[in-house]
Amino acid sequence: MCVLPVSVAFLLGDALAAVAPWFLGTHRKRLTAKLVKAFPNDAAMVRRICSQYFRKAIVRFFDDLLVARMMRNGGLKNVKLVHLENLTDTLSAGHGAVLMTGHFFAGRVAKRYLTSIGFPSMTLRQPDPVSRWAGLLGRNFLQRRYTKLLGDVIGEEISTTDPECSLKMLARLRTAGMVTIHADVALSQQVSVRQFLGRERKHSIGYLQLAWVAGAPVVPIHCRGSARGLVIEFDPPLDPTKWADRESFVRDATDWMWERLENHVRRTPEQWDLWMRW
Repeated sequence: MCVLPVSVAFLLGDALAAVAPWFLGTHRKRLTAKLVKAFPNDAAMVRRICSQYFRKAIVRFFDDLLVARMMRNGGLKNVKLVHLENLTDTLSAGHGAVLMTGHFFAGRVAKRYLTSIGFPSMTLRQPDPVSRWAGLLGRNFLQRRYTKLLGDVIGEEISTTDPECSLKMLARLRTAGMVTIHADVALSQQVSVRQFLGRERKHSIGYLQLAWVAGAPVVPIHCRGSARGLVIEFDPPLDPTKWADRESFVRDATDWMWERLENHVRRTPEQWDLWMRW
């Protein structure tokens, strides 16, 4: 992969993405069962997502392998930034920003691109996520190497196991910087349980507490596409300084966050990574 031209490597990835889903019958059945709960009256939508999800997941792996070379060779060429002013206006206030997103396939490439154009952020990340679908070879060898690769792709990150992770994120915000939070997982001690995509889910809300303490607006972002055609959309921010107290802000922001996140998933369900880990 290191010696192939990028264009040839992507052709190989596209070919693999077209063929591999036909050999994933068991996983397709599991995915279908999960999708039916989220889209109970839309069989056509379920079929469409099933036909695209695994293909896009494979393309994402090739993005991870090749994005560093693409950035060295002139950067990503086909990128659309939608409502970037929602971020730049927020940062101009000098209180930093909490970027709230979900686990979309394009997320890592998007962060790499934003860093390259002057919008670096510190990402909170679980250090060694366990794949339930990996075999013995995958868990003991491939997964560790891939986790290291992801660290190189993501760039600046902080582990959820770091006892000072909250203080480090707060320090970043207080220097008018940015932190990125994936809100569709529950990795903090402070969680909320709500209906999400047809079932109850736990989501972290610790980052909302952090935003309140720092006075940093929360900016939802929706990343979609791939390294060859990327869209990064910025929603209007939620400014904690407009609330009178922390409790009311966290309560209202939790409702708002879940609504925005579910909207993002329903807009591009085939690009949300967590269906198989849900």
